[in-house]
Amino acid sequence: MSDRTAVKFYQADVFTDTVFGGNPVAVVPEADGLSDVEMQKIAREMNLSETVFVLKPTTKAAQYRLRFFTPTQEIAFAGHPVVGAFYVLVHVGIVTLYEPLTRIYQETHVGVFTVEITAREGRIRHIMMSQPAPEFLGVVEPLRDLFEVAKAVGVPKTTITGTGLPVEIVSTGFPVMVVPVRTLVHRPHTDVRVPCRRGGRSRHGFCQRRARCLSREEWRRRGGADDRDHLRAGL
Repeated sequence: MSDRTAVKFYQADVFTDTVFGGNPVAVVPEADGLSDVEMQKIAREMNLSETVFVLKPTTKAAQYRLRFFTPTQEIAFAGHPVVGAFYVLVHVGIVTLYEPLTRIYQETHVGVFTVEITAREGRIRHIMMSQPAPEFLGVVEPLRDLFEVAKAVGVPKTTITGTGLPVEIVSTGFPVMVVPVRTLVHRPHTDVRVPCRRGGRSRHGFCQRRARCLSREEWRRRGGADDRDHLRAGL
């Protein structure tokens, strides 16, 4: 890419219907021809949690290939950038929308996974993505480590230990630290200098009262496909 080459990009707000809400992601729909260095420079310039680049696939099993970059490095997989990417691809006319369901296969560094887009009257209603099967990489147990976690997320340690649930490193393609808390509390600050241990690269909290998941049986009753090899996330 020369200095005068124009690269189109879009910014999408995921998990919201409000402009400047949700979780933002930058999407480069036609990234073929960009080098790794150029992709990293673009991601650094965007300065969002992730920038996603859409390329031609290297396998016949997929229709598109996605690469994910933070401002500092490429990562193997991500969640909301997939949703944002395919919303943008439909919006700009690269992906043709079929009603009621459009099924797409995307290639990533960790494999090929489905993306399902439901639509009604020409508008996207839901985007559903498959992810790698979860890997449970370790539990944070020593009180010293739990104190560091509590400090990092800005809550008292008892707010975490009182749940009776573990602080755990889990990966569906990208390791994260999952932190349970008893209630939805105000976090005055987050000390990003406290390191994630045991391979976690980011931290996610969930509230014991509000956390909810669907069993496989409930998922099927609601019309979801039975996919035993992948964790399915409705987004």
